[in-house]
Amino acid sequence: MDYHCFSQHTVAGNSVLLESRGKVVVDAVNGQIIDWKTSKGQIPSLPGTGAYIACSQMEAQTLPVSNLPSKLPLSVIRHELDSARAKDRGKIELVKNLSLQYRYETTRTRGEKTLKPRKKDVDISSFRGPIKVPILIGTYRFASYSYVRSWIATTGAMAYDSTTSCLLCRNPATLVCENCGGISCAAHGKNCVVCGKNLCGTCASAKGFVSKKYYCPQHKSA
Repeated sequence: MDYHCFSQHTVAGNSVLLESRGKVVVDAVNGQIIDWKTSKGQIPSLPGTGAYIACSQMEAQTLPVSNLPSKLPLSVIRHELDSARAKDRGKIELVKNLSLQYRYETTRTRGEKTLKPRKKDVDISSFRGPIKVPILIGTYRFASYSYVRSWIATTGAMAYDSTTSCLLCRNPATLVCENCGGISCAAHGKNCVVCGKNLCGTCASAKGFVSKKYYCPQHKSA
């Protein structure tokens, strides 16, 4: 759906405008916004990769199940939201996730205020309607962990990838722990000084106060 947020505020005597225009995609099953694209103004803090937005521009097609590979496990999920509830959900999520940090200064004081729109400030100008989007889901397992990746089948674009973030801090992941299977960023990832194994911060054992050395569980007594 296309949205336009136009919200006016007064801070310390100044008129401040919070505006944003773009597209959002609402999952009609769980009611959450799963993708967005901003064409003007403030950017909302919403999840999204652009994969669904690109797919929504394609012409809808009807594909018989008999035309699909017989060995491909599939299920078609029925949508739960109608158009009115989907529009309302879109407005609610945009109000929650659109904000502007406004800094001001007067002769007496200075400060910062977070500005957020009201529901009436968000307008849904067009609505594409419920479309079943084909998704391919891959589950990857290593040691104690499972990770999921999802692709939009019509475009091949990645829609979701749980392997991108460190399990401890959500920073970009750089390694997979060879002991437990957890993924870590550069700051939390370690290497055993004996065998060189990749380790997460939880599995690595540290020794030394000034110059720390890290060991895997098999060599922690070295």
